[in-house]
Amino acid sequence: NFHVRLNVVMVLGNLVLVEEDNRAGVKEKAYTPAIEMLLKIFDDKSQLEAIKIPAVQGMERICIIGEPNRDQRLRVAEVLVDELANPAANTWYQTRLAQALGNVGIIHDRQPRPFVVQSLATVLVDQKRDWQVRAQAAKALGRAPLDGSINVGLISYAIVDLGLQGSNAYNQSITNESTAAASVPYWKDFFITLYFAFQPVNAAERQAGRGFMLKNKNLTSEAYDTLLPVVRHVIHQESPNLQAIAKEQLDALADWIGKNTPNDYRVAPTEPPII
Repeated sequence: NFHVRLNVVMVLGNLVLVEEDNRAGVKEKAYTPAIEMLLKIFDDKSQLEAIKIPAVQGMERICIIGEPNRDQRLRVAEVLVDELANPAANTWYQTRLAQALGNVGIIHDRQPRPFVVQSLATVLVDQKRDWQVRAQAAKALGRAPLDGSINVGLISYAIVDLGLQGSNAYNQSITNESTAAASVPYWKDFFITLYFAFQPVNAAERQAGRGFMLKNKNLTSEAYDTLLPVVRHVIHQESPNLQAIAKEQLDALADWIGKNTPNDYRVAPTEPPII
């Protein structure tokens, strides 16, 4: 029964070992053993995405506020990478997969190769993927625990390039009077997600050092400063007075991209080029 399965998965993903008590300074702790049962959901290759989505969210929650060991985190990451490799999956499902990969807490497989970074960066530059999925991959990279082997400059370049592509697509979308107003919330969400690749979403993320401007500021601040005016422009747009992104802002993005074209399109020396 679909509804029974769905409810079981949702319960497993939200089990609590320690309840939050703000007065005592106690933070909520997820019930970590549930991660094993959630992983089994993906053994069935015909499993519905409607079941897999809450399973992904539950595993992500456990990785954030539970205490999974490295082997459990690795097995979660392997499942997420495998699922995200399917470009035909539902867009909403792809965004949840990318988001979870940023919070799984590891980037390397047993080799070790940074397979999580490779997966997310490949999605980030894939022009056949939905804009929202690509933006979520950028945001996830801003949360992954990158080490010194990762080519952060390449990731910054790819995010700004995505920002330029999205800016041109946004300008095109608002020229169609019949769909312009409906498209604005979509593009606001896209650009806000790109913004959060660089910045923490909340106080907990700030404390954890999430976002490129907290963990890799020296390598990403120029990219952030170049992208920020476009983000500000789009998120302040209201129908029916929609304004296109100015040519000067588009030129600034293109100029930065031209001056920061990478010599190496590999996220790490062990990986194939993403472009």
